[in-house]
Amino acid sequence: MAKNAGATVSASIAFPFAFPSSLQLVEAPHRSSWALDCRHDRVLILQGLELIVWDPIANEEHHLALPSYPDDHDHSHAAVLCAVDGCDHLDCHSGPYNVVFVGTERGAGGGEYVAWASVYSSETGAWSAVTSTTIEFDSYVEMKPSLLIGDTLYFTLSQSGMLKFDLGGRSLSLIYSPGVFGAIPMMAEDGGLEFTAVLEDSIYIWSWQAATQDSTARWVQQWIMELEPMLPSCPESTSREVIGLVEGTHTIFIDSPRAGVFTLDLKSRQVRRVGKGGVYYDILPYRSFYIPVLEPNMA
Repeated sequence: MAKNAGATVSASIAFPFAFPSSLQLVEAPHRSSWALDCRHDRVLILQGLELIVWDPIANEEHHLALPSYPDDHDHSHAAVLCAVDGCDHLDCHSGPYNVVFVGTERGAGGGEYVAWASVYSSETGAWSAVTSTTIEFDSYVEMKPSLLIGDTLYFTLSQSGMLKFDLGGRSLSLIYSPGVFGAIPMMAEDGGLEFTAVLEDSIYIWSWQAATQDSTARWVQQWIMELEPMLPSCPESTSREVIGLVEGTHTIFIDSPRAGVFTLDLKSRQVRRVGKGGVYYDILPYRSFYIPVLEPNMA
């Protein structure tokens, strides 16, 4: 997300035009707003005490009041997704949708953080009952890109963990991450969970290894990819950071200070500069598909 010279902080959204190689970084359409998510033809924006579900194709907005919580939440995040079972998501921007909102707050007397979650349905126009879980360490939900894998949403915490929300069971739980600063979750080729981060000019990938008879469940470092000479040299006292990904692909966004924003395909190792240098918090790629209706030949 682009941090401007003034007090306004807003999201950078990558819009592809015509070809995947053509990207344009734009800011959220509302002043003093924060783009939280882009998925299934929609953009989710936080503005003040309300959420805006924006359809860029139809240029329509739906405004939602934030859900009511037992207590004030210190930090929050949200995700938007199509609510149609079995949808191919090729053209679902006008259909029903859900918004999953999560918040974290410190417990009474400065105790452990507590995480809350609620789901908004565009079909009912209401938020669901709140579900919660305790965070066993000092951490809160960050406004980093969420990740959808199957029927599960993942939200990054500030310290060594993630919130896992089961869409089917409407349950919220805590899972531990590799504990590396700036790491973001992504989907592995087998549909499992991975983490990626930049450490000392290299890309690191960790994958989740399930428990066996001989070992406990743990994060395992899979491989390392050097970024030089693929990316320009990084000035001293600065560092590169993974600031986004194209969900369901091998493509990530890397902020290289002063040099610009780059996409990197982790499989082909293809690099492309897609934005000028700046200070970014994260980038949310917007993707939509248009399938023309062919008129019958009347000859």
